[in-house]
Amino acid sequence: VSAFSDPQTGASGGRPLPVNSDRDFIGYCVNLLWRMHHRMALRSPKLGEMIAFRRLMSSIPRESAVDEASIEAIVRQHGLKLRYIPEAGIINKGPETFRDFVKQRRRIQNGHLWLMKHQNYQVVSQNKGTLLSILKEEIMANPTDLPRLAGAVLLEIYCRLLGSWDYYVKGKNPFTWDISSSTKKIKA
Repeated sequence: VSAFSDPQTGASGGRPLPVNSDRDFIGYCVNLLWRMHHRMALRSPKLGEMIAFRRLMSSIPRESAVDEASIEAIVRQHGLKLRYIPEAGIINKGPETFRDFVKQRRRIQNGHLWLMKHQNYQVVSQNKGTLLSILKEEIMANPTDLPRLAGAVLLEIYCRLLGSWDYYVKGKNPFTWDISSSTKKIKA
């Protein structure tokens, strides 16, 4: 909340920290995704999971499947800044199953395409140059994980292709979606 002492700050968010173990492939993908989002957000704030924002709208667009990204767009359209607060850790739970991972990533890709068309906003994770740069950083930081990283990249490409197919070919908008149930099971 201290970020709002700057009147130019329109929204802020912390760093999601998944509780998923990275010992299995999907857990690795979840952890990789949030590590990459952290690296992206350090360059260009990308907010997700839990954010605070100034009330600049009467409501979040109902048709958006990516509410935090829609808020980012509104904040930017008002000429305000996004602030990433990496010290503010947000414990979250990513998908545990292949099916839930694909379901979630497919919906998010579709939502980002909707956002580009309807709110004229591209999230930083859709920028191919940024993605390649961040991927290179990940390879340098964790060279022994290259085989799993390659698999995760192929899985993300697959999910993005499915989300793009849903959006462009099927005309689908997943603004209401099936919950990825494995994201809701917390082990005590």
